[in-house]
Amino acid sequence: MASMLLPLYARTPALVSHCTNPSITVAEALCDRRLGLPLQPRLTVTAQGQMEALVSSLQHATLSSDPDVRLLPGGAAFSTVAAYRIMCTSGVALPLSDFNLENFAPLKVRVFFWIARHGNTRTRALLHRHGCLPSPRCPFCDADEDLAHLFARCVWLEPLFALVEAPAAGAAHDLEGVCAALSAPLQELAPPVRHTLVLLILWVVWKSRNRKVFDDVWLRARHLAKLLSEHCELWLHRLPRRLSRQPVESWLARLRTSVL
Repeated sequence: MASMLLPLYARTPALVSHCTNPSITVAEALCDRRLGLPLQPRLTVTAQGQMEALVSSLQHATLSSDPDVRLLPGGAAFSTVAAYRIMCTSGVALPLSDFNLENFAPLKVRVFFWIARHGNTRTRALLHRHGCLPSPRCPFCDADEDLAHLFARCVWLEPLFALVEAPAAGAAHDLEGVCAALSAPLQELAPPVRHTLVLLILWVVWKSRNRKVFDDVWLRARHLAKLLSEHCELWLHRLPRRLSRQPVESWLARLRTSVL
């Protein structure tokens, strides 16, 4: 039963490896109940077996021109909010999904965080592993720049973590630990505000790191505080009306005071 829940590409890996157009749609592949996949002229025994099983399972399939109807368990219409609520109540929510979904950060920042929490941020270690860079070394120090080093363990982050009153973030071993440490001094804030400020800090880390990589400019504590303030003031205009500005403004005031 579990194998039946897998997508077709996972159930027929050998057949997929022989397909010359893996992005073909179901409508293109299944025409007049006949399966027409663009395959290599010779199939392995395994691929041939998977092909026969696929043809057998689709022989009674009928396509419709009606638009897809996507429903959630229980028959409710699909929506991102409803799916997220099911994930939360079922106890299977992915790590840091609340940070990604409950915030008022710009879309590009949410996409940046989505990429980071899936471990696909283009760190120097990742680019080196793919053959794009000659060295995985961090632009600030001699260590390899993996995800944990980029967002937590690099020595240049110490002044920034001191600014946001989260020095424990420097001891984190992964992005989840960094977010927990950055959230610790913000526990009195509503979750969307707290999550947004954490994303703001990580965004400034990424922007500052890129400034060093591309312009060879090392931003110091005063410049980091200014960058945080500028971005936060802009993002405040995105704050939902149901949330108060006062906690964010107080956080900004403490940030500015810390570098005076």
